[in-house]
Amino acid sequence: QGSQPSLLWSTFTSLAWNGLGLGMPHIPPRFTSDLRSTLFSLSSAPVAFLTARWFDAVLGYLQEVKPAIPNTLVIRMDEFVNPVIRAQVVKAILDHLNMDKNNLQDCIDAFDQDSQAGSSMSRRKGDMPKFLTESDRKHIQDVCLVTAFSDMSDLVALDGESILIYDSLAATKD
Repeated sequence: QGSQPSLLWSTFTSLAWNGLGLGMPHIPPRFTSDLRSTLFSLSSAPVAFLTARWFDAVLGYLQEVKPAIPNTLVIRMDEFVNPVIRAQVVKAILDHLNMDKNNLQDCIDAFDQDSQAGSSMSRRKGDMPKFLTESDRKHIQDVCLVTAFSDMSDLVALDGESILIYDSLAATKD
């Protein structure tokens, strides 16, 4: 019985989204009409909303923050959480902030702790239901990314699943 309201709500929002075209959250004005239309091809309003928020954050950074603060240290999430380059990332952050590196190992070790322990966001919670369908993931990678960033080749490259911001910590521009 606990899953019925979420199943009912999911069915309703899916019908409203796909059948009636309702439920599209506010789309930031910086989005081109092409990017806006690609969002309507996603499976649900929540998926479109979160995809739109991610695009808005990245586009906002590239269009507004980067030009205003060119020496910003850029770290992609996958760079930040990658255990292979973790020491390099943490050291770069401390260098950028002119901070003492005497406790570098303690900073690196902090990543072994689950900051969300005991919550529904815990990384040790087990199998979480998939939020994105495989079709959504493919559409975001193949259509939305290309539509959003195709005219920004001087700032980003598409790397298959995401974008590579050229001046991010682990990136190099060829």
